[in-house]
Amino acid sequence: WKRARPDRRDAVFPTRVKGFKPHGTLEMAGPMLFHLHSRSRHDESFKRVVDVGAGTGRMASWLTTWGLEAIALDVVKPQTPEFEVTEFDGRTLPLEDKSVDCVIFSFVLHHCRHFEVQRALLMEAARVSRQWIAIIEDTPQEAIHWKNTKGHDRLGTFNSWSDWMGLFKKLRLDHVVHSGDVWAGSKSRPSPYFCKRAYFILEVQADALSRGPTLRGASGGALPARGYAAEAPRQCRGCVEAADDPEGVAIL
Repeated sequence: WKRARPDRRDAVFPTRVKGFKPHGTLEMAGPMLFHLHSRSRHDESFKRVVDVGAGTGRMASWLTTWGLEAIALDVVKPQTPEFEVTEFDGRTLPLEDKSVDCVIFSFVLHHCRHFEVQRALLMEAARVSRQWIAIIEDTPQEAIHWKNTKGHDRLGTFNSWSDWMGLFKKLRLDHVVHSGDVWAGSKSRPSPYFCKRAYFILEVQADALSRGPTLRGASGGALPARGYAAEAPRQCRGCVEAADDPEGVAIL
């Protein structure tokens, strides 16, 4: 990827995203997407991909140019869609068990307002995916990285590389088939978006976590429905400590 040239990339990506723009989505997600492209070329069974937190649906649109069947999900409908985006509740993926070959989270999981929602979405991904879960995220390491995450989402839940690896291990999703750094931002001048970033491609094992009668957080507490409030948080102390984080419970 470090030796990639625009003419080589243009053979893979559609014409409308030609050009070398290191601040764009292509450079951020490019290394991860090339692994998906390679897998689809060498494995005919690798066909159905869902992009969770798809935004306008641009990535899903790219994937269809490779002959993949793409599904785009987000918690809101885009104002300027580039692909058909289906709205979902942000908790439960509206897909059958083992119904897709890959679940993509491209700079999405840090928007979860609590770590339990991150875990729940990863568990859902393990439920619906037959083969891969692909993640690309900010992975702050130095103080300047953590400071600059506030420019992306001041209320976001960010994890370092080691934190992500620890989470994957807890969820029994620690079979990482591909991983690496991606473009961190400009070093030649100060940038509010300069941050260490990485991608992870996880292979879903046969005994991966799946959803039971109630979607449960990794700590064992049942996740309340989105927007849930009232007095029930005291029944969910395995999820969060309501007395210490009432706002977190309301967000969940």
